[in-house]
Amino acid sequence: MHHMKKRIGTIILSCVALGVLAATSGCAASPQPLETVEAAVADVPAGLDEVQVDEGKDGFSRYVVLVLVASGDELPVESVTETLKAVGGVLPDEYDSVRVAARNSSGDRLDVDAAIAASGFDGAFMINPKMADITADAIRAFADDAE
Repeated sequence: MHHMKKRIGTIILSCVALGVLAATSGCAASPQPLETVEAAVADVPAGLDEVQVDEGKDGFSRYVVLVLVASGDELPVESVTETLKAVGGVLPDEYDSVRVAARNSSGDRLDVDAAIAASGFDGAFMINPKMADITADAIRAFADDAE
C-alpha cells in the first residue's frame, strides 16, 4: 500500500515538471499574450485607478486575472462593462477564461458579482462574490455585442 502512494506522487511531480517546461519553451516563441491584455486595459475606464493584469493556470487551462482597482469604495458598473469589453476584444487564444476581482484604493477586496450582473453580462460563473470566472468564448461574445 505504501509503495502505491509513492508512485502516485512521482506521477504528479513529472506532470508539473512537464507543464513548467511547456510554459517556458512556449514563451520564447511568441510575444507574451498577457501584454495584449495589458495594452487593452492600459487606458483605464473612469471610476478605476488601474486594472491589474496577471495570469494563472488551472490544470491545462490558462486564464487571465483582472483586478479592477476602484477609485472609490464602489465598483462602477460602467467600468466593469468597459473592462470586460476591452479584454474580450483582444483576448489571445492562449487563454480559456478570465477571472475578475476588484478592490478599492486602500486594498480591500470588493464584491464584483452585482457589478458584473448589472453590466448585462450573464456568462459569469461566480467562484465567490469577489471572484468571477468567465469563459473566453463568453467574454469575446460580449465584446462583439458592443459593436
